[in-house]
Amino acid sequence: MTKFRVKKILPLQSGTNARGEWKSQEIIVEDLADVQYPNQLLLRCTGDRTATVKGIQEGDLVDVGYTATVRAFNTHDGRCLYVQENRCWRMDRC
Repeated sequence: MTKFRVKKILPLQSGTNARGEWKSQEIIVEDLADVQYPNQLLLRCTGDRTATVKGIQEGDLVDVGYTATVRAFNTHDGRCLYVQENRCWRMDRC
């Protein structure tokens, strides 16, 4: 778990697809390390884990548990690109 300050809470998104209903919420947090240019992360909560954001407000100090994953995909013109996703599985106010 790492301590962060919540910078922005983006709106809850939801919809349906071939597998059923889905929901997702993204949160931007800033590392509390004493550096000139603090690191920021975009964390995504999906499914039932969107409930971890309830009660959290912008400016709050939070302990965050997340998993960073990288996946590759091919573009239509044959290039291989990579994207990183930070999946939040726990967020507790300090």
